Amino acid sequence: MESLIEKISFTVEKRELLSSGDKVLLALSGGTDSVALLHLLVELRDDYKLELGVAHLHHMLRCPECDEDMEFAGDLSESYGLRFFSKSVDVASVAKSEGLSEEVCGRVERYRFFEEICKQEGFTKVALGHTADDRAETFLLNLLRGSATSGLASIPHKRDIFIRPLLDSYREEILNYLEAHQFPYRVDSSNYDVRIRRNKVRWELMPYLRENYNPNLKKVLNRTAEVLEADVAALGEIVEGEIRKLAGHLGDSKIVLDLASFVGYNLSLKRAIIRTCFSKLSPRSFPLSYQSVMRVLSLGGSRTGARVELPSGVVAERGKDKLIFSLPRTDNSIHKLDLPGECELEGLGIDVRGEVINLRDLPADLKATPPWTAFFDLERFSPPYRLRTRKPGDRFKPLGMETEKKLSDFFIDSAVPKILREEVLLLLSGEKIAWVVGFRPHHDFRVREDSEKIMKVEVSGASYYL
Repeated sequence: MESLIEKISFTVEKRELLSSGDKVLLALSGGTDSVALLHLLVELRDDYKLELGVAHLHHMLRCPECDEDMEFAGDLSESYGLRFFSKSVDVASVAKSEGLSEEVCGRVERYRFFEEICKQEGFTKVALGHTADDRAETFLLNLLRGSATSGLASIPHKRDIFIRPLLDSYREEILNYLEAHQFPYRVDSSNYDVRIRRNKVRWELMPYLRENYNPNLKKVLNRTAEVLEADVAALGEIVEGEIRKLAGHLGDSKIVLDLASFVGYNLSLKRAIIRTCFSKLSPRSFPLSYQSVMRVLSLGGSRTGARVELPSGVVAERGKDKLIFSLPRTDNSIHKLDLPGECELEGLGIDVRGEVINLRDLPADLKATPPWTAFFDLERFSPPYRLRTRKPGDRFKPLGMETEKKLSDFFIDSAVPKILREEVLLLLSGEKIAWVVGFRPHHDFRVREDSEKIMKVEVSGASYYL
């Protein structure tokens, strides 16, 4: 009979989970699956020239049981001479403040912690202990909640830096391996609480279905998930290509799609595009529900400015001719500019360049000036120069008007989607808004026929202009 080390070696090779020289961080809870995976990766360490490390997140939910779990994980890591990283998070408090279940919050915090360690310590992979049993249970859970194909594909063998070498192995095989080698492990008492939905599926629904419908249920569900995983991967490649065609902007916090082209796709592809855009902005969230996807689809026939709030703070909004997915903007700082000259706003990817020119160097038709360029009468456009986003009470006199108006009214008149108004940059001369960047300069700073010196200002790297 095939040994467990032979089985995961085959999985690693077939799925291309490891490369020679990988630095692998193992997520170690102390339970059966993660403990077995630690021993197995140590066995594979020399074959792949791996550098191993161990991470454990203390959830502060089952104290003192959790304290003992962390101590066990640390001692086991030390016994192999492996670096051990641990962190404590009050998951119950975080879950309450963010409106999440403790299960979902714990998952989010674990993944966040693993990614932090990888970034700080240079690990290239994170090994997780999910098994074929977990995959079958997740299939049923997602089926019951009305998941799409991506959810029924259940748990993938790898996604980004996360790998699951035990995904083709069953819990019974893992327990036999631990008992045969007399490896100790921890037992999480909450795993038997059937008030938790996953446990109810594990201890009640799965046994009932095996006994009454199919004794090979776990294998059947895994085979189905395997087929769907391949289908989802193939569809994913198509969707990625279509998003690149549609996207006027594709970033970590915002995706802007051409609405007219988007609505022309068939329904299946539109749904997949929506789910993919959401997962790009919130990669650690669960897949979007059917209801959420349909609400976003409805934006195609809604008024400009209509929006849908999605999980994890993601918002979808209909622009005039765009469909915008965005995360909340977090930069509220004021940036000082040394003009003339070149100024790079660190961390924002925005560059501002100022140049003094003569009247004769102006373009013949100022109305044809690109949106990211503006010209100012240097006698009136004076330092200090600063760049910021809007704040309550901002007023502005658009070029060509004799009276000021509220900046909020200017945004409405200019059909700027609500989702983007917090991102629009404002160039200040002293305390006055001299330019709503990408839209219009202030009338008082305009170039006149008697202007002697002119400041030409160009902004690059901003992405909100539609």
